[in-house]
Amino acid sequence: MARDRTCPPSVDLKISNNDCLGQEAHLSPLLYGWMVSAFIRVATGSATVAITTASGLLAPVVGQHPELTQHQIALIICAVGCGSLFLSHLNDGGFWIVRDCLGLSVGQTLRTWTVCETIVGIVGMLISLACYHAMAR
Repeated sequence: MARDRTCPPSVDLKISNNDCLGQEAHLSPLLYGWMVSAFIRVATGSATVAITTASGLLAPVVGQHPELTQHQIALIICAVGCGSLFLSHLNDGGFWIVRDCLGLSVGQTLRTWTVCETIVGIVGMLISLACYHAMAR
């Protein structure tokens, strides 16, 4: 395990190639960032927390890929943002605002708002992924 000199000596960081989940799963940094962001979004209900946490977890991964262009890094950032839109449901404050403003039931909001947010998150990731791989050529 590597020790980061800016952290207290008791903090061990796993940033080596063998310890990175995205690399062990053979995921592109873009897809890994989207998945982390989407998972955190579903778990917490907060897009802000999802983006912030996923960005912190993704920074060492991006740092291990010096071959990435600035455009590819920008597309990774877009994908992390799209992951934060994934599956808005009952623990999301925006879900309740949409429900109240539109006068919908919980079921109707799940069928409309949640589905639309999920589609936006997935389509945004797919567009980012296509552009990411097009730039890699």
